[in-house]
Amino acid sequence: MMSAALADRVGLRFHIKTRPMPGLSLEVASGGVHHIAPSPPGQQSLLLVIRGSAILGRRARMDQLAGKVGAYDEDRPVLNRTGLGSFYDVGGTTPQGSEVKRESWQSMILRELKFLGLKLATGRADVPVMVVDHATMPTPN
Repeated sequence: MMSAALADRVGLRFHIKTRPMPGLSLEVASGGVHHIAPSPPGQQSLLLVIRGSAILGRRARMDQLAGKVGAYDEDRPVLNRTGLGSFYDVGGTTPQGSEVKRESWQSMILRELKFLGLKLATGRADVPVMVVDHATMPTPN
């Protein structure tokens, strides 16, 4: 619907192309996952939050976690490479969670992922990007 509105208003024409880009992979660390358990059957994808002392999820997918983690890194996408494809309850608070006062988002996320038995690895990924073929000045209102 948004594409049609932009096409009508500014004559936007575009296509999606996959390009290799620097990226991050969410992977299982060498010791395996902790505080991550398969969800019981039922309604899925109810909750996934990242806050200063925990990553919490109820009936969430690892793809969702990778996307949330990627939202904090504006330069590189984060792709799920955990091999965990079902729905999971993710939870727990790191032992020092309540004592952490000031730290960067990146160090907080890395600390929480380590607590869950996950890690971020650098590499390259094929990422879909929008390529604009044509656009004109908008028509007056």
